[in-house]
Amino acid sequence: WRFCTMWLKSNPAVFLCLDSFLCCSLPYMSEQNYVRFRAIWALIFVVHGLYDQYTSIFIDEPSQSIWYYFYLTHQSRLVQSLGQLTEWMCARSFFKGEIPLAWISKTTMFCFVVGQPISLLVAVGYWLMVWSDLEDGK
Repeated sequence: WRFCTMWLKSNPAVFLCLDSFLCCSLPYMSEQNYVRFRAIWALIFVVHGLYDQYTSIFIDEPSQSIWYYFYLTHQSRLVQSLGQLTEWMCARSFFKGEIPLAWISKTTMFCFVVGQPISLLVAVGYWLMVWSDLEDGK
């Protein structure tokens, strides 16, 4: 226990994984169901992202494929998908009784800290564009 406490203090990125796993899994669902939930959620994000990328690059506008990740919405989805995958990996590690690797914890923290503001910026920017179109009567 002492080693674990010292390790957690030296690796603050693990707290996001630990907090995500312990706080969200109890008392509403078992740890095993939480890992399944995380897996399904990550799968939804990844499949949706891959489908959108495929349709945007190969079906809708093949000539514009080089600009796909130029848009902030696509960058946001990529960061969110990576974050969901690493959160699932953290939850799975905790369920097995292991401590997740440092790079997984740091990537999870990075994706959470960067992905949430980018997503908020995308949402606000979208609604500002929609609101200006509504005011113009379009």
